[in-house]
Amino acid sequence: MALIQMDFRSETLKRTVSINAIIPIEKFQGPYPTLYLLHGLTDNCNGWLSYSRIRLWAEESGLAVIMPAWMEYVCPHGVMRFAQAAVRVWGCQMNFAHPENTAREGITRFR
Repeated sequence: MALIQMDFRSETLKRTVSINAIIPIEKFQGPYPTLYLLHGLTDNCNGWLSYSRIRLWAEESGLAVIMPAWMEYVCPHGVMRFAQAAVRVWGCQMNFAHPENTAREGITRFR
């Protein structure tokens, strides 16, 4: 099994994208069926690797698993929600002139 952690430039999103990927290369040959696994608001893209058996399940089933760090990519569509979470959950100071800065600070603290 290969565990890949990488950042790459997405031309579609016009930004750098961070992902973790599990590829079961020892037992199976590609192409692999693929699961895109999103974390919840109280975790990040490493949570599944740390707190679940996803590596074992992927290896046993021949499933490739892609776990993106999604917060940075949906933040522009809900800046105030992320800024409010940054203030309420992570104790950030609200920047009313630039709430996107508050949102980014919260996402950074979350990691």
